[in-house]
Amino acid sequence: MSSFSGEALTSKLAALNSTAQSIQTVSLWLIHHRKHARTIVKVWYKHLMKAKPNKKLTYVYLANDVVQNSKKKGPEFNREFSTVIVKAYKHVYSHLPDEKTLVSMQRVLKVWSDRNVFKKDITQKLKATVYGKSKEPEEEEEEVVVEPPAPEPEKREKTPEEEEEDESPAKRPKVEDMERILLSELKPEDIPEPEDLAQALRDLENSASSDATVREKIARLPPEVQDVSLLEKIKEKEDADSLSKMVNEALELLDVYNDRLTAELNDRENLAKMLKNFTIHQDQELSKAEEKLREYDEKYQKVTTVRKELESHIQNLPDLTLLPDVTGGLAPLPSAGDLFSLEL
Repeated sequence: MSSFSGEALTSKLAALNSTAQSIQTVSLWLIHHRKHARTIVKVWYKHLMKAKPNKKLTYVYLANDVVQNSKKKGPEFNREFSTVIVKAYKHVYSHLPDEKTLVSMQRVLKVWSDRNVFKKDITQKLKATVYGKSKEPEEEEEEVVVEPPAPEPEKREKTPEEEEEDESPAKRPKVEDMERILLSELKPEDIPEPEDLAQALRDLENSASSDATVREKIARLPPEVQDVSLLEKIKEKEDADSLSKMVNEALELLDVYNDRLTAELNDRENLAKMLKNFTIHQDQELSKAEEKLREYDEKYQKVTTVRKELESHIQNLPDLTLLPDVTGGLAPLPSAGDLFSLEL
């Protein structure tokens, strides 16, 4: 791996792009030179501030990868990024180029919060940038009150601004609700077994993206196999043959790793579908169980009411054993056979 210098650092940050391979390669190089963490973070911050709005998110992704993957090797990067991450996040959040970037920034913040990447006070300051100083996203949802529109004195056509407001996301059904409606009728073969779901999750534990060994090899690839401009320095056939061998080895390494990443991507897409179908199926089963519970609870209440009424009725019936003897010792009444007997 190339030695550390200010020029090398600036060159790598300038060449950084939004692909996972580029971010991971630069991240590994930075972590390898973590003893220069303070200098690295200062230069990173300058590049982020000067970058165009559509590239600022890439620098945030790089910081996220460095901080999380360097945790086991030492606290240097976490300590240094903690001094600038709030200012950096606020800067990027105030220069969002589109809604997609907004969602990505909020997703990064959620990961940092869920995994306790930074200290609690820093996370709170980051959340304040998005949700305000005293509000969490859940609280905002609970406090939203949809008021009916004020009556207008007379009907008029809506302006384009008003029509756009009527179609605002707050008044549209949630994407999750629409997905559940569209996928409400699942085929039996679409519902995964719990054992299959658990196995799919276990299979991803050794995924290509978590293979630090291969990532390290890729990060150590010499500049000659990545920079076409360096070919001009080759003057001898032996040097060309040597470079050709290195290029072929690099291609083979990258080809195999890209195939693994593609397979992992397919596995994760299948797992996401399995999880979605499994969740929808469980929601359906829960609804059925709740409906059954309500049905049998109603029957239970009816039977309980009948039992109480029956007990009350029984208590109000007279006790025949306590009635007086009104026959006075008279002969018993004739039977039906006696009444129809031919003997007079």
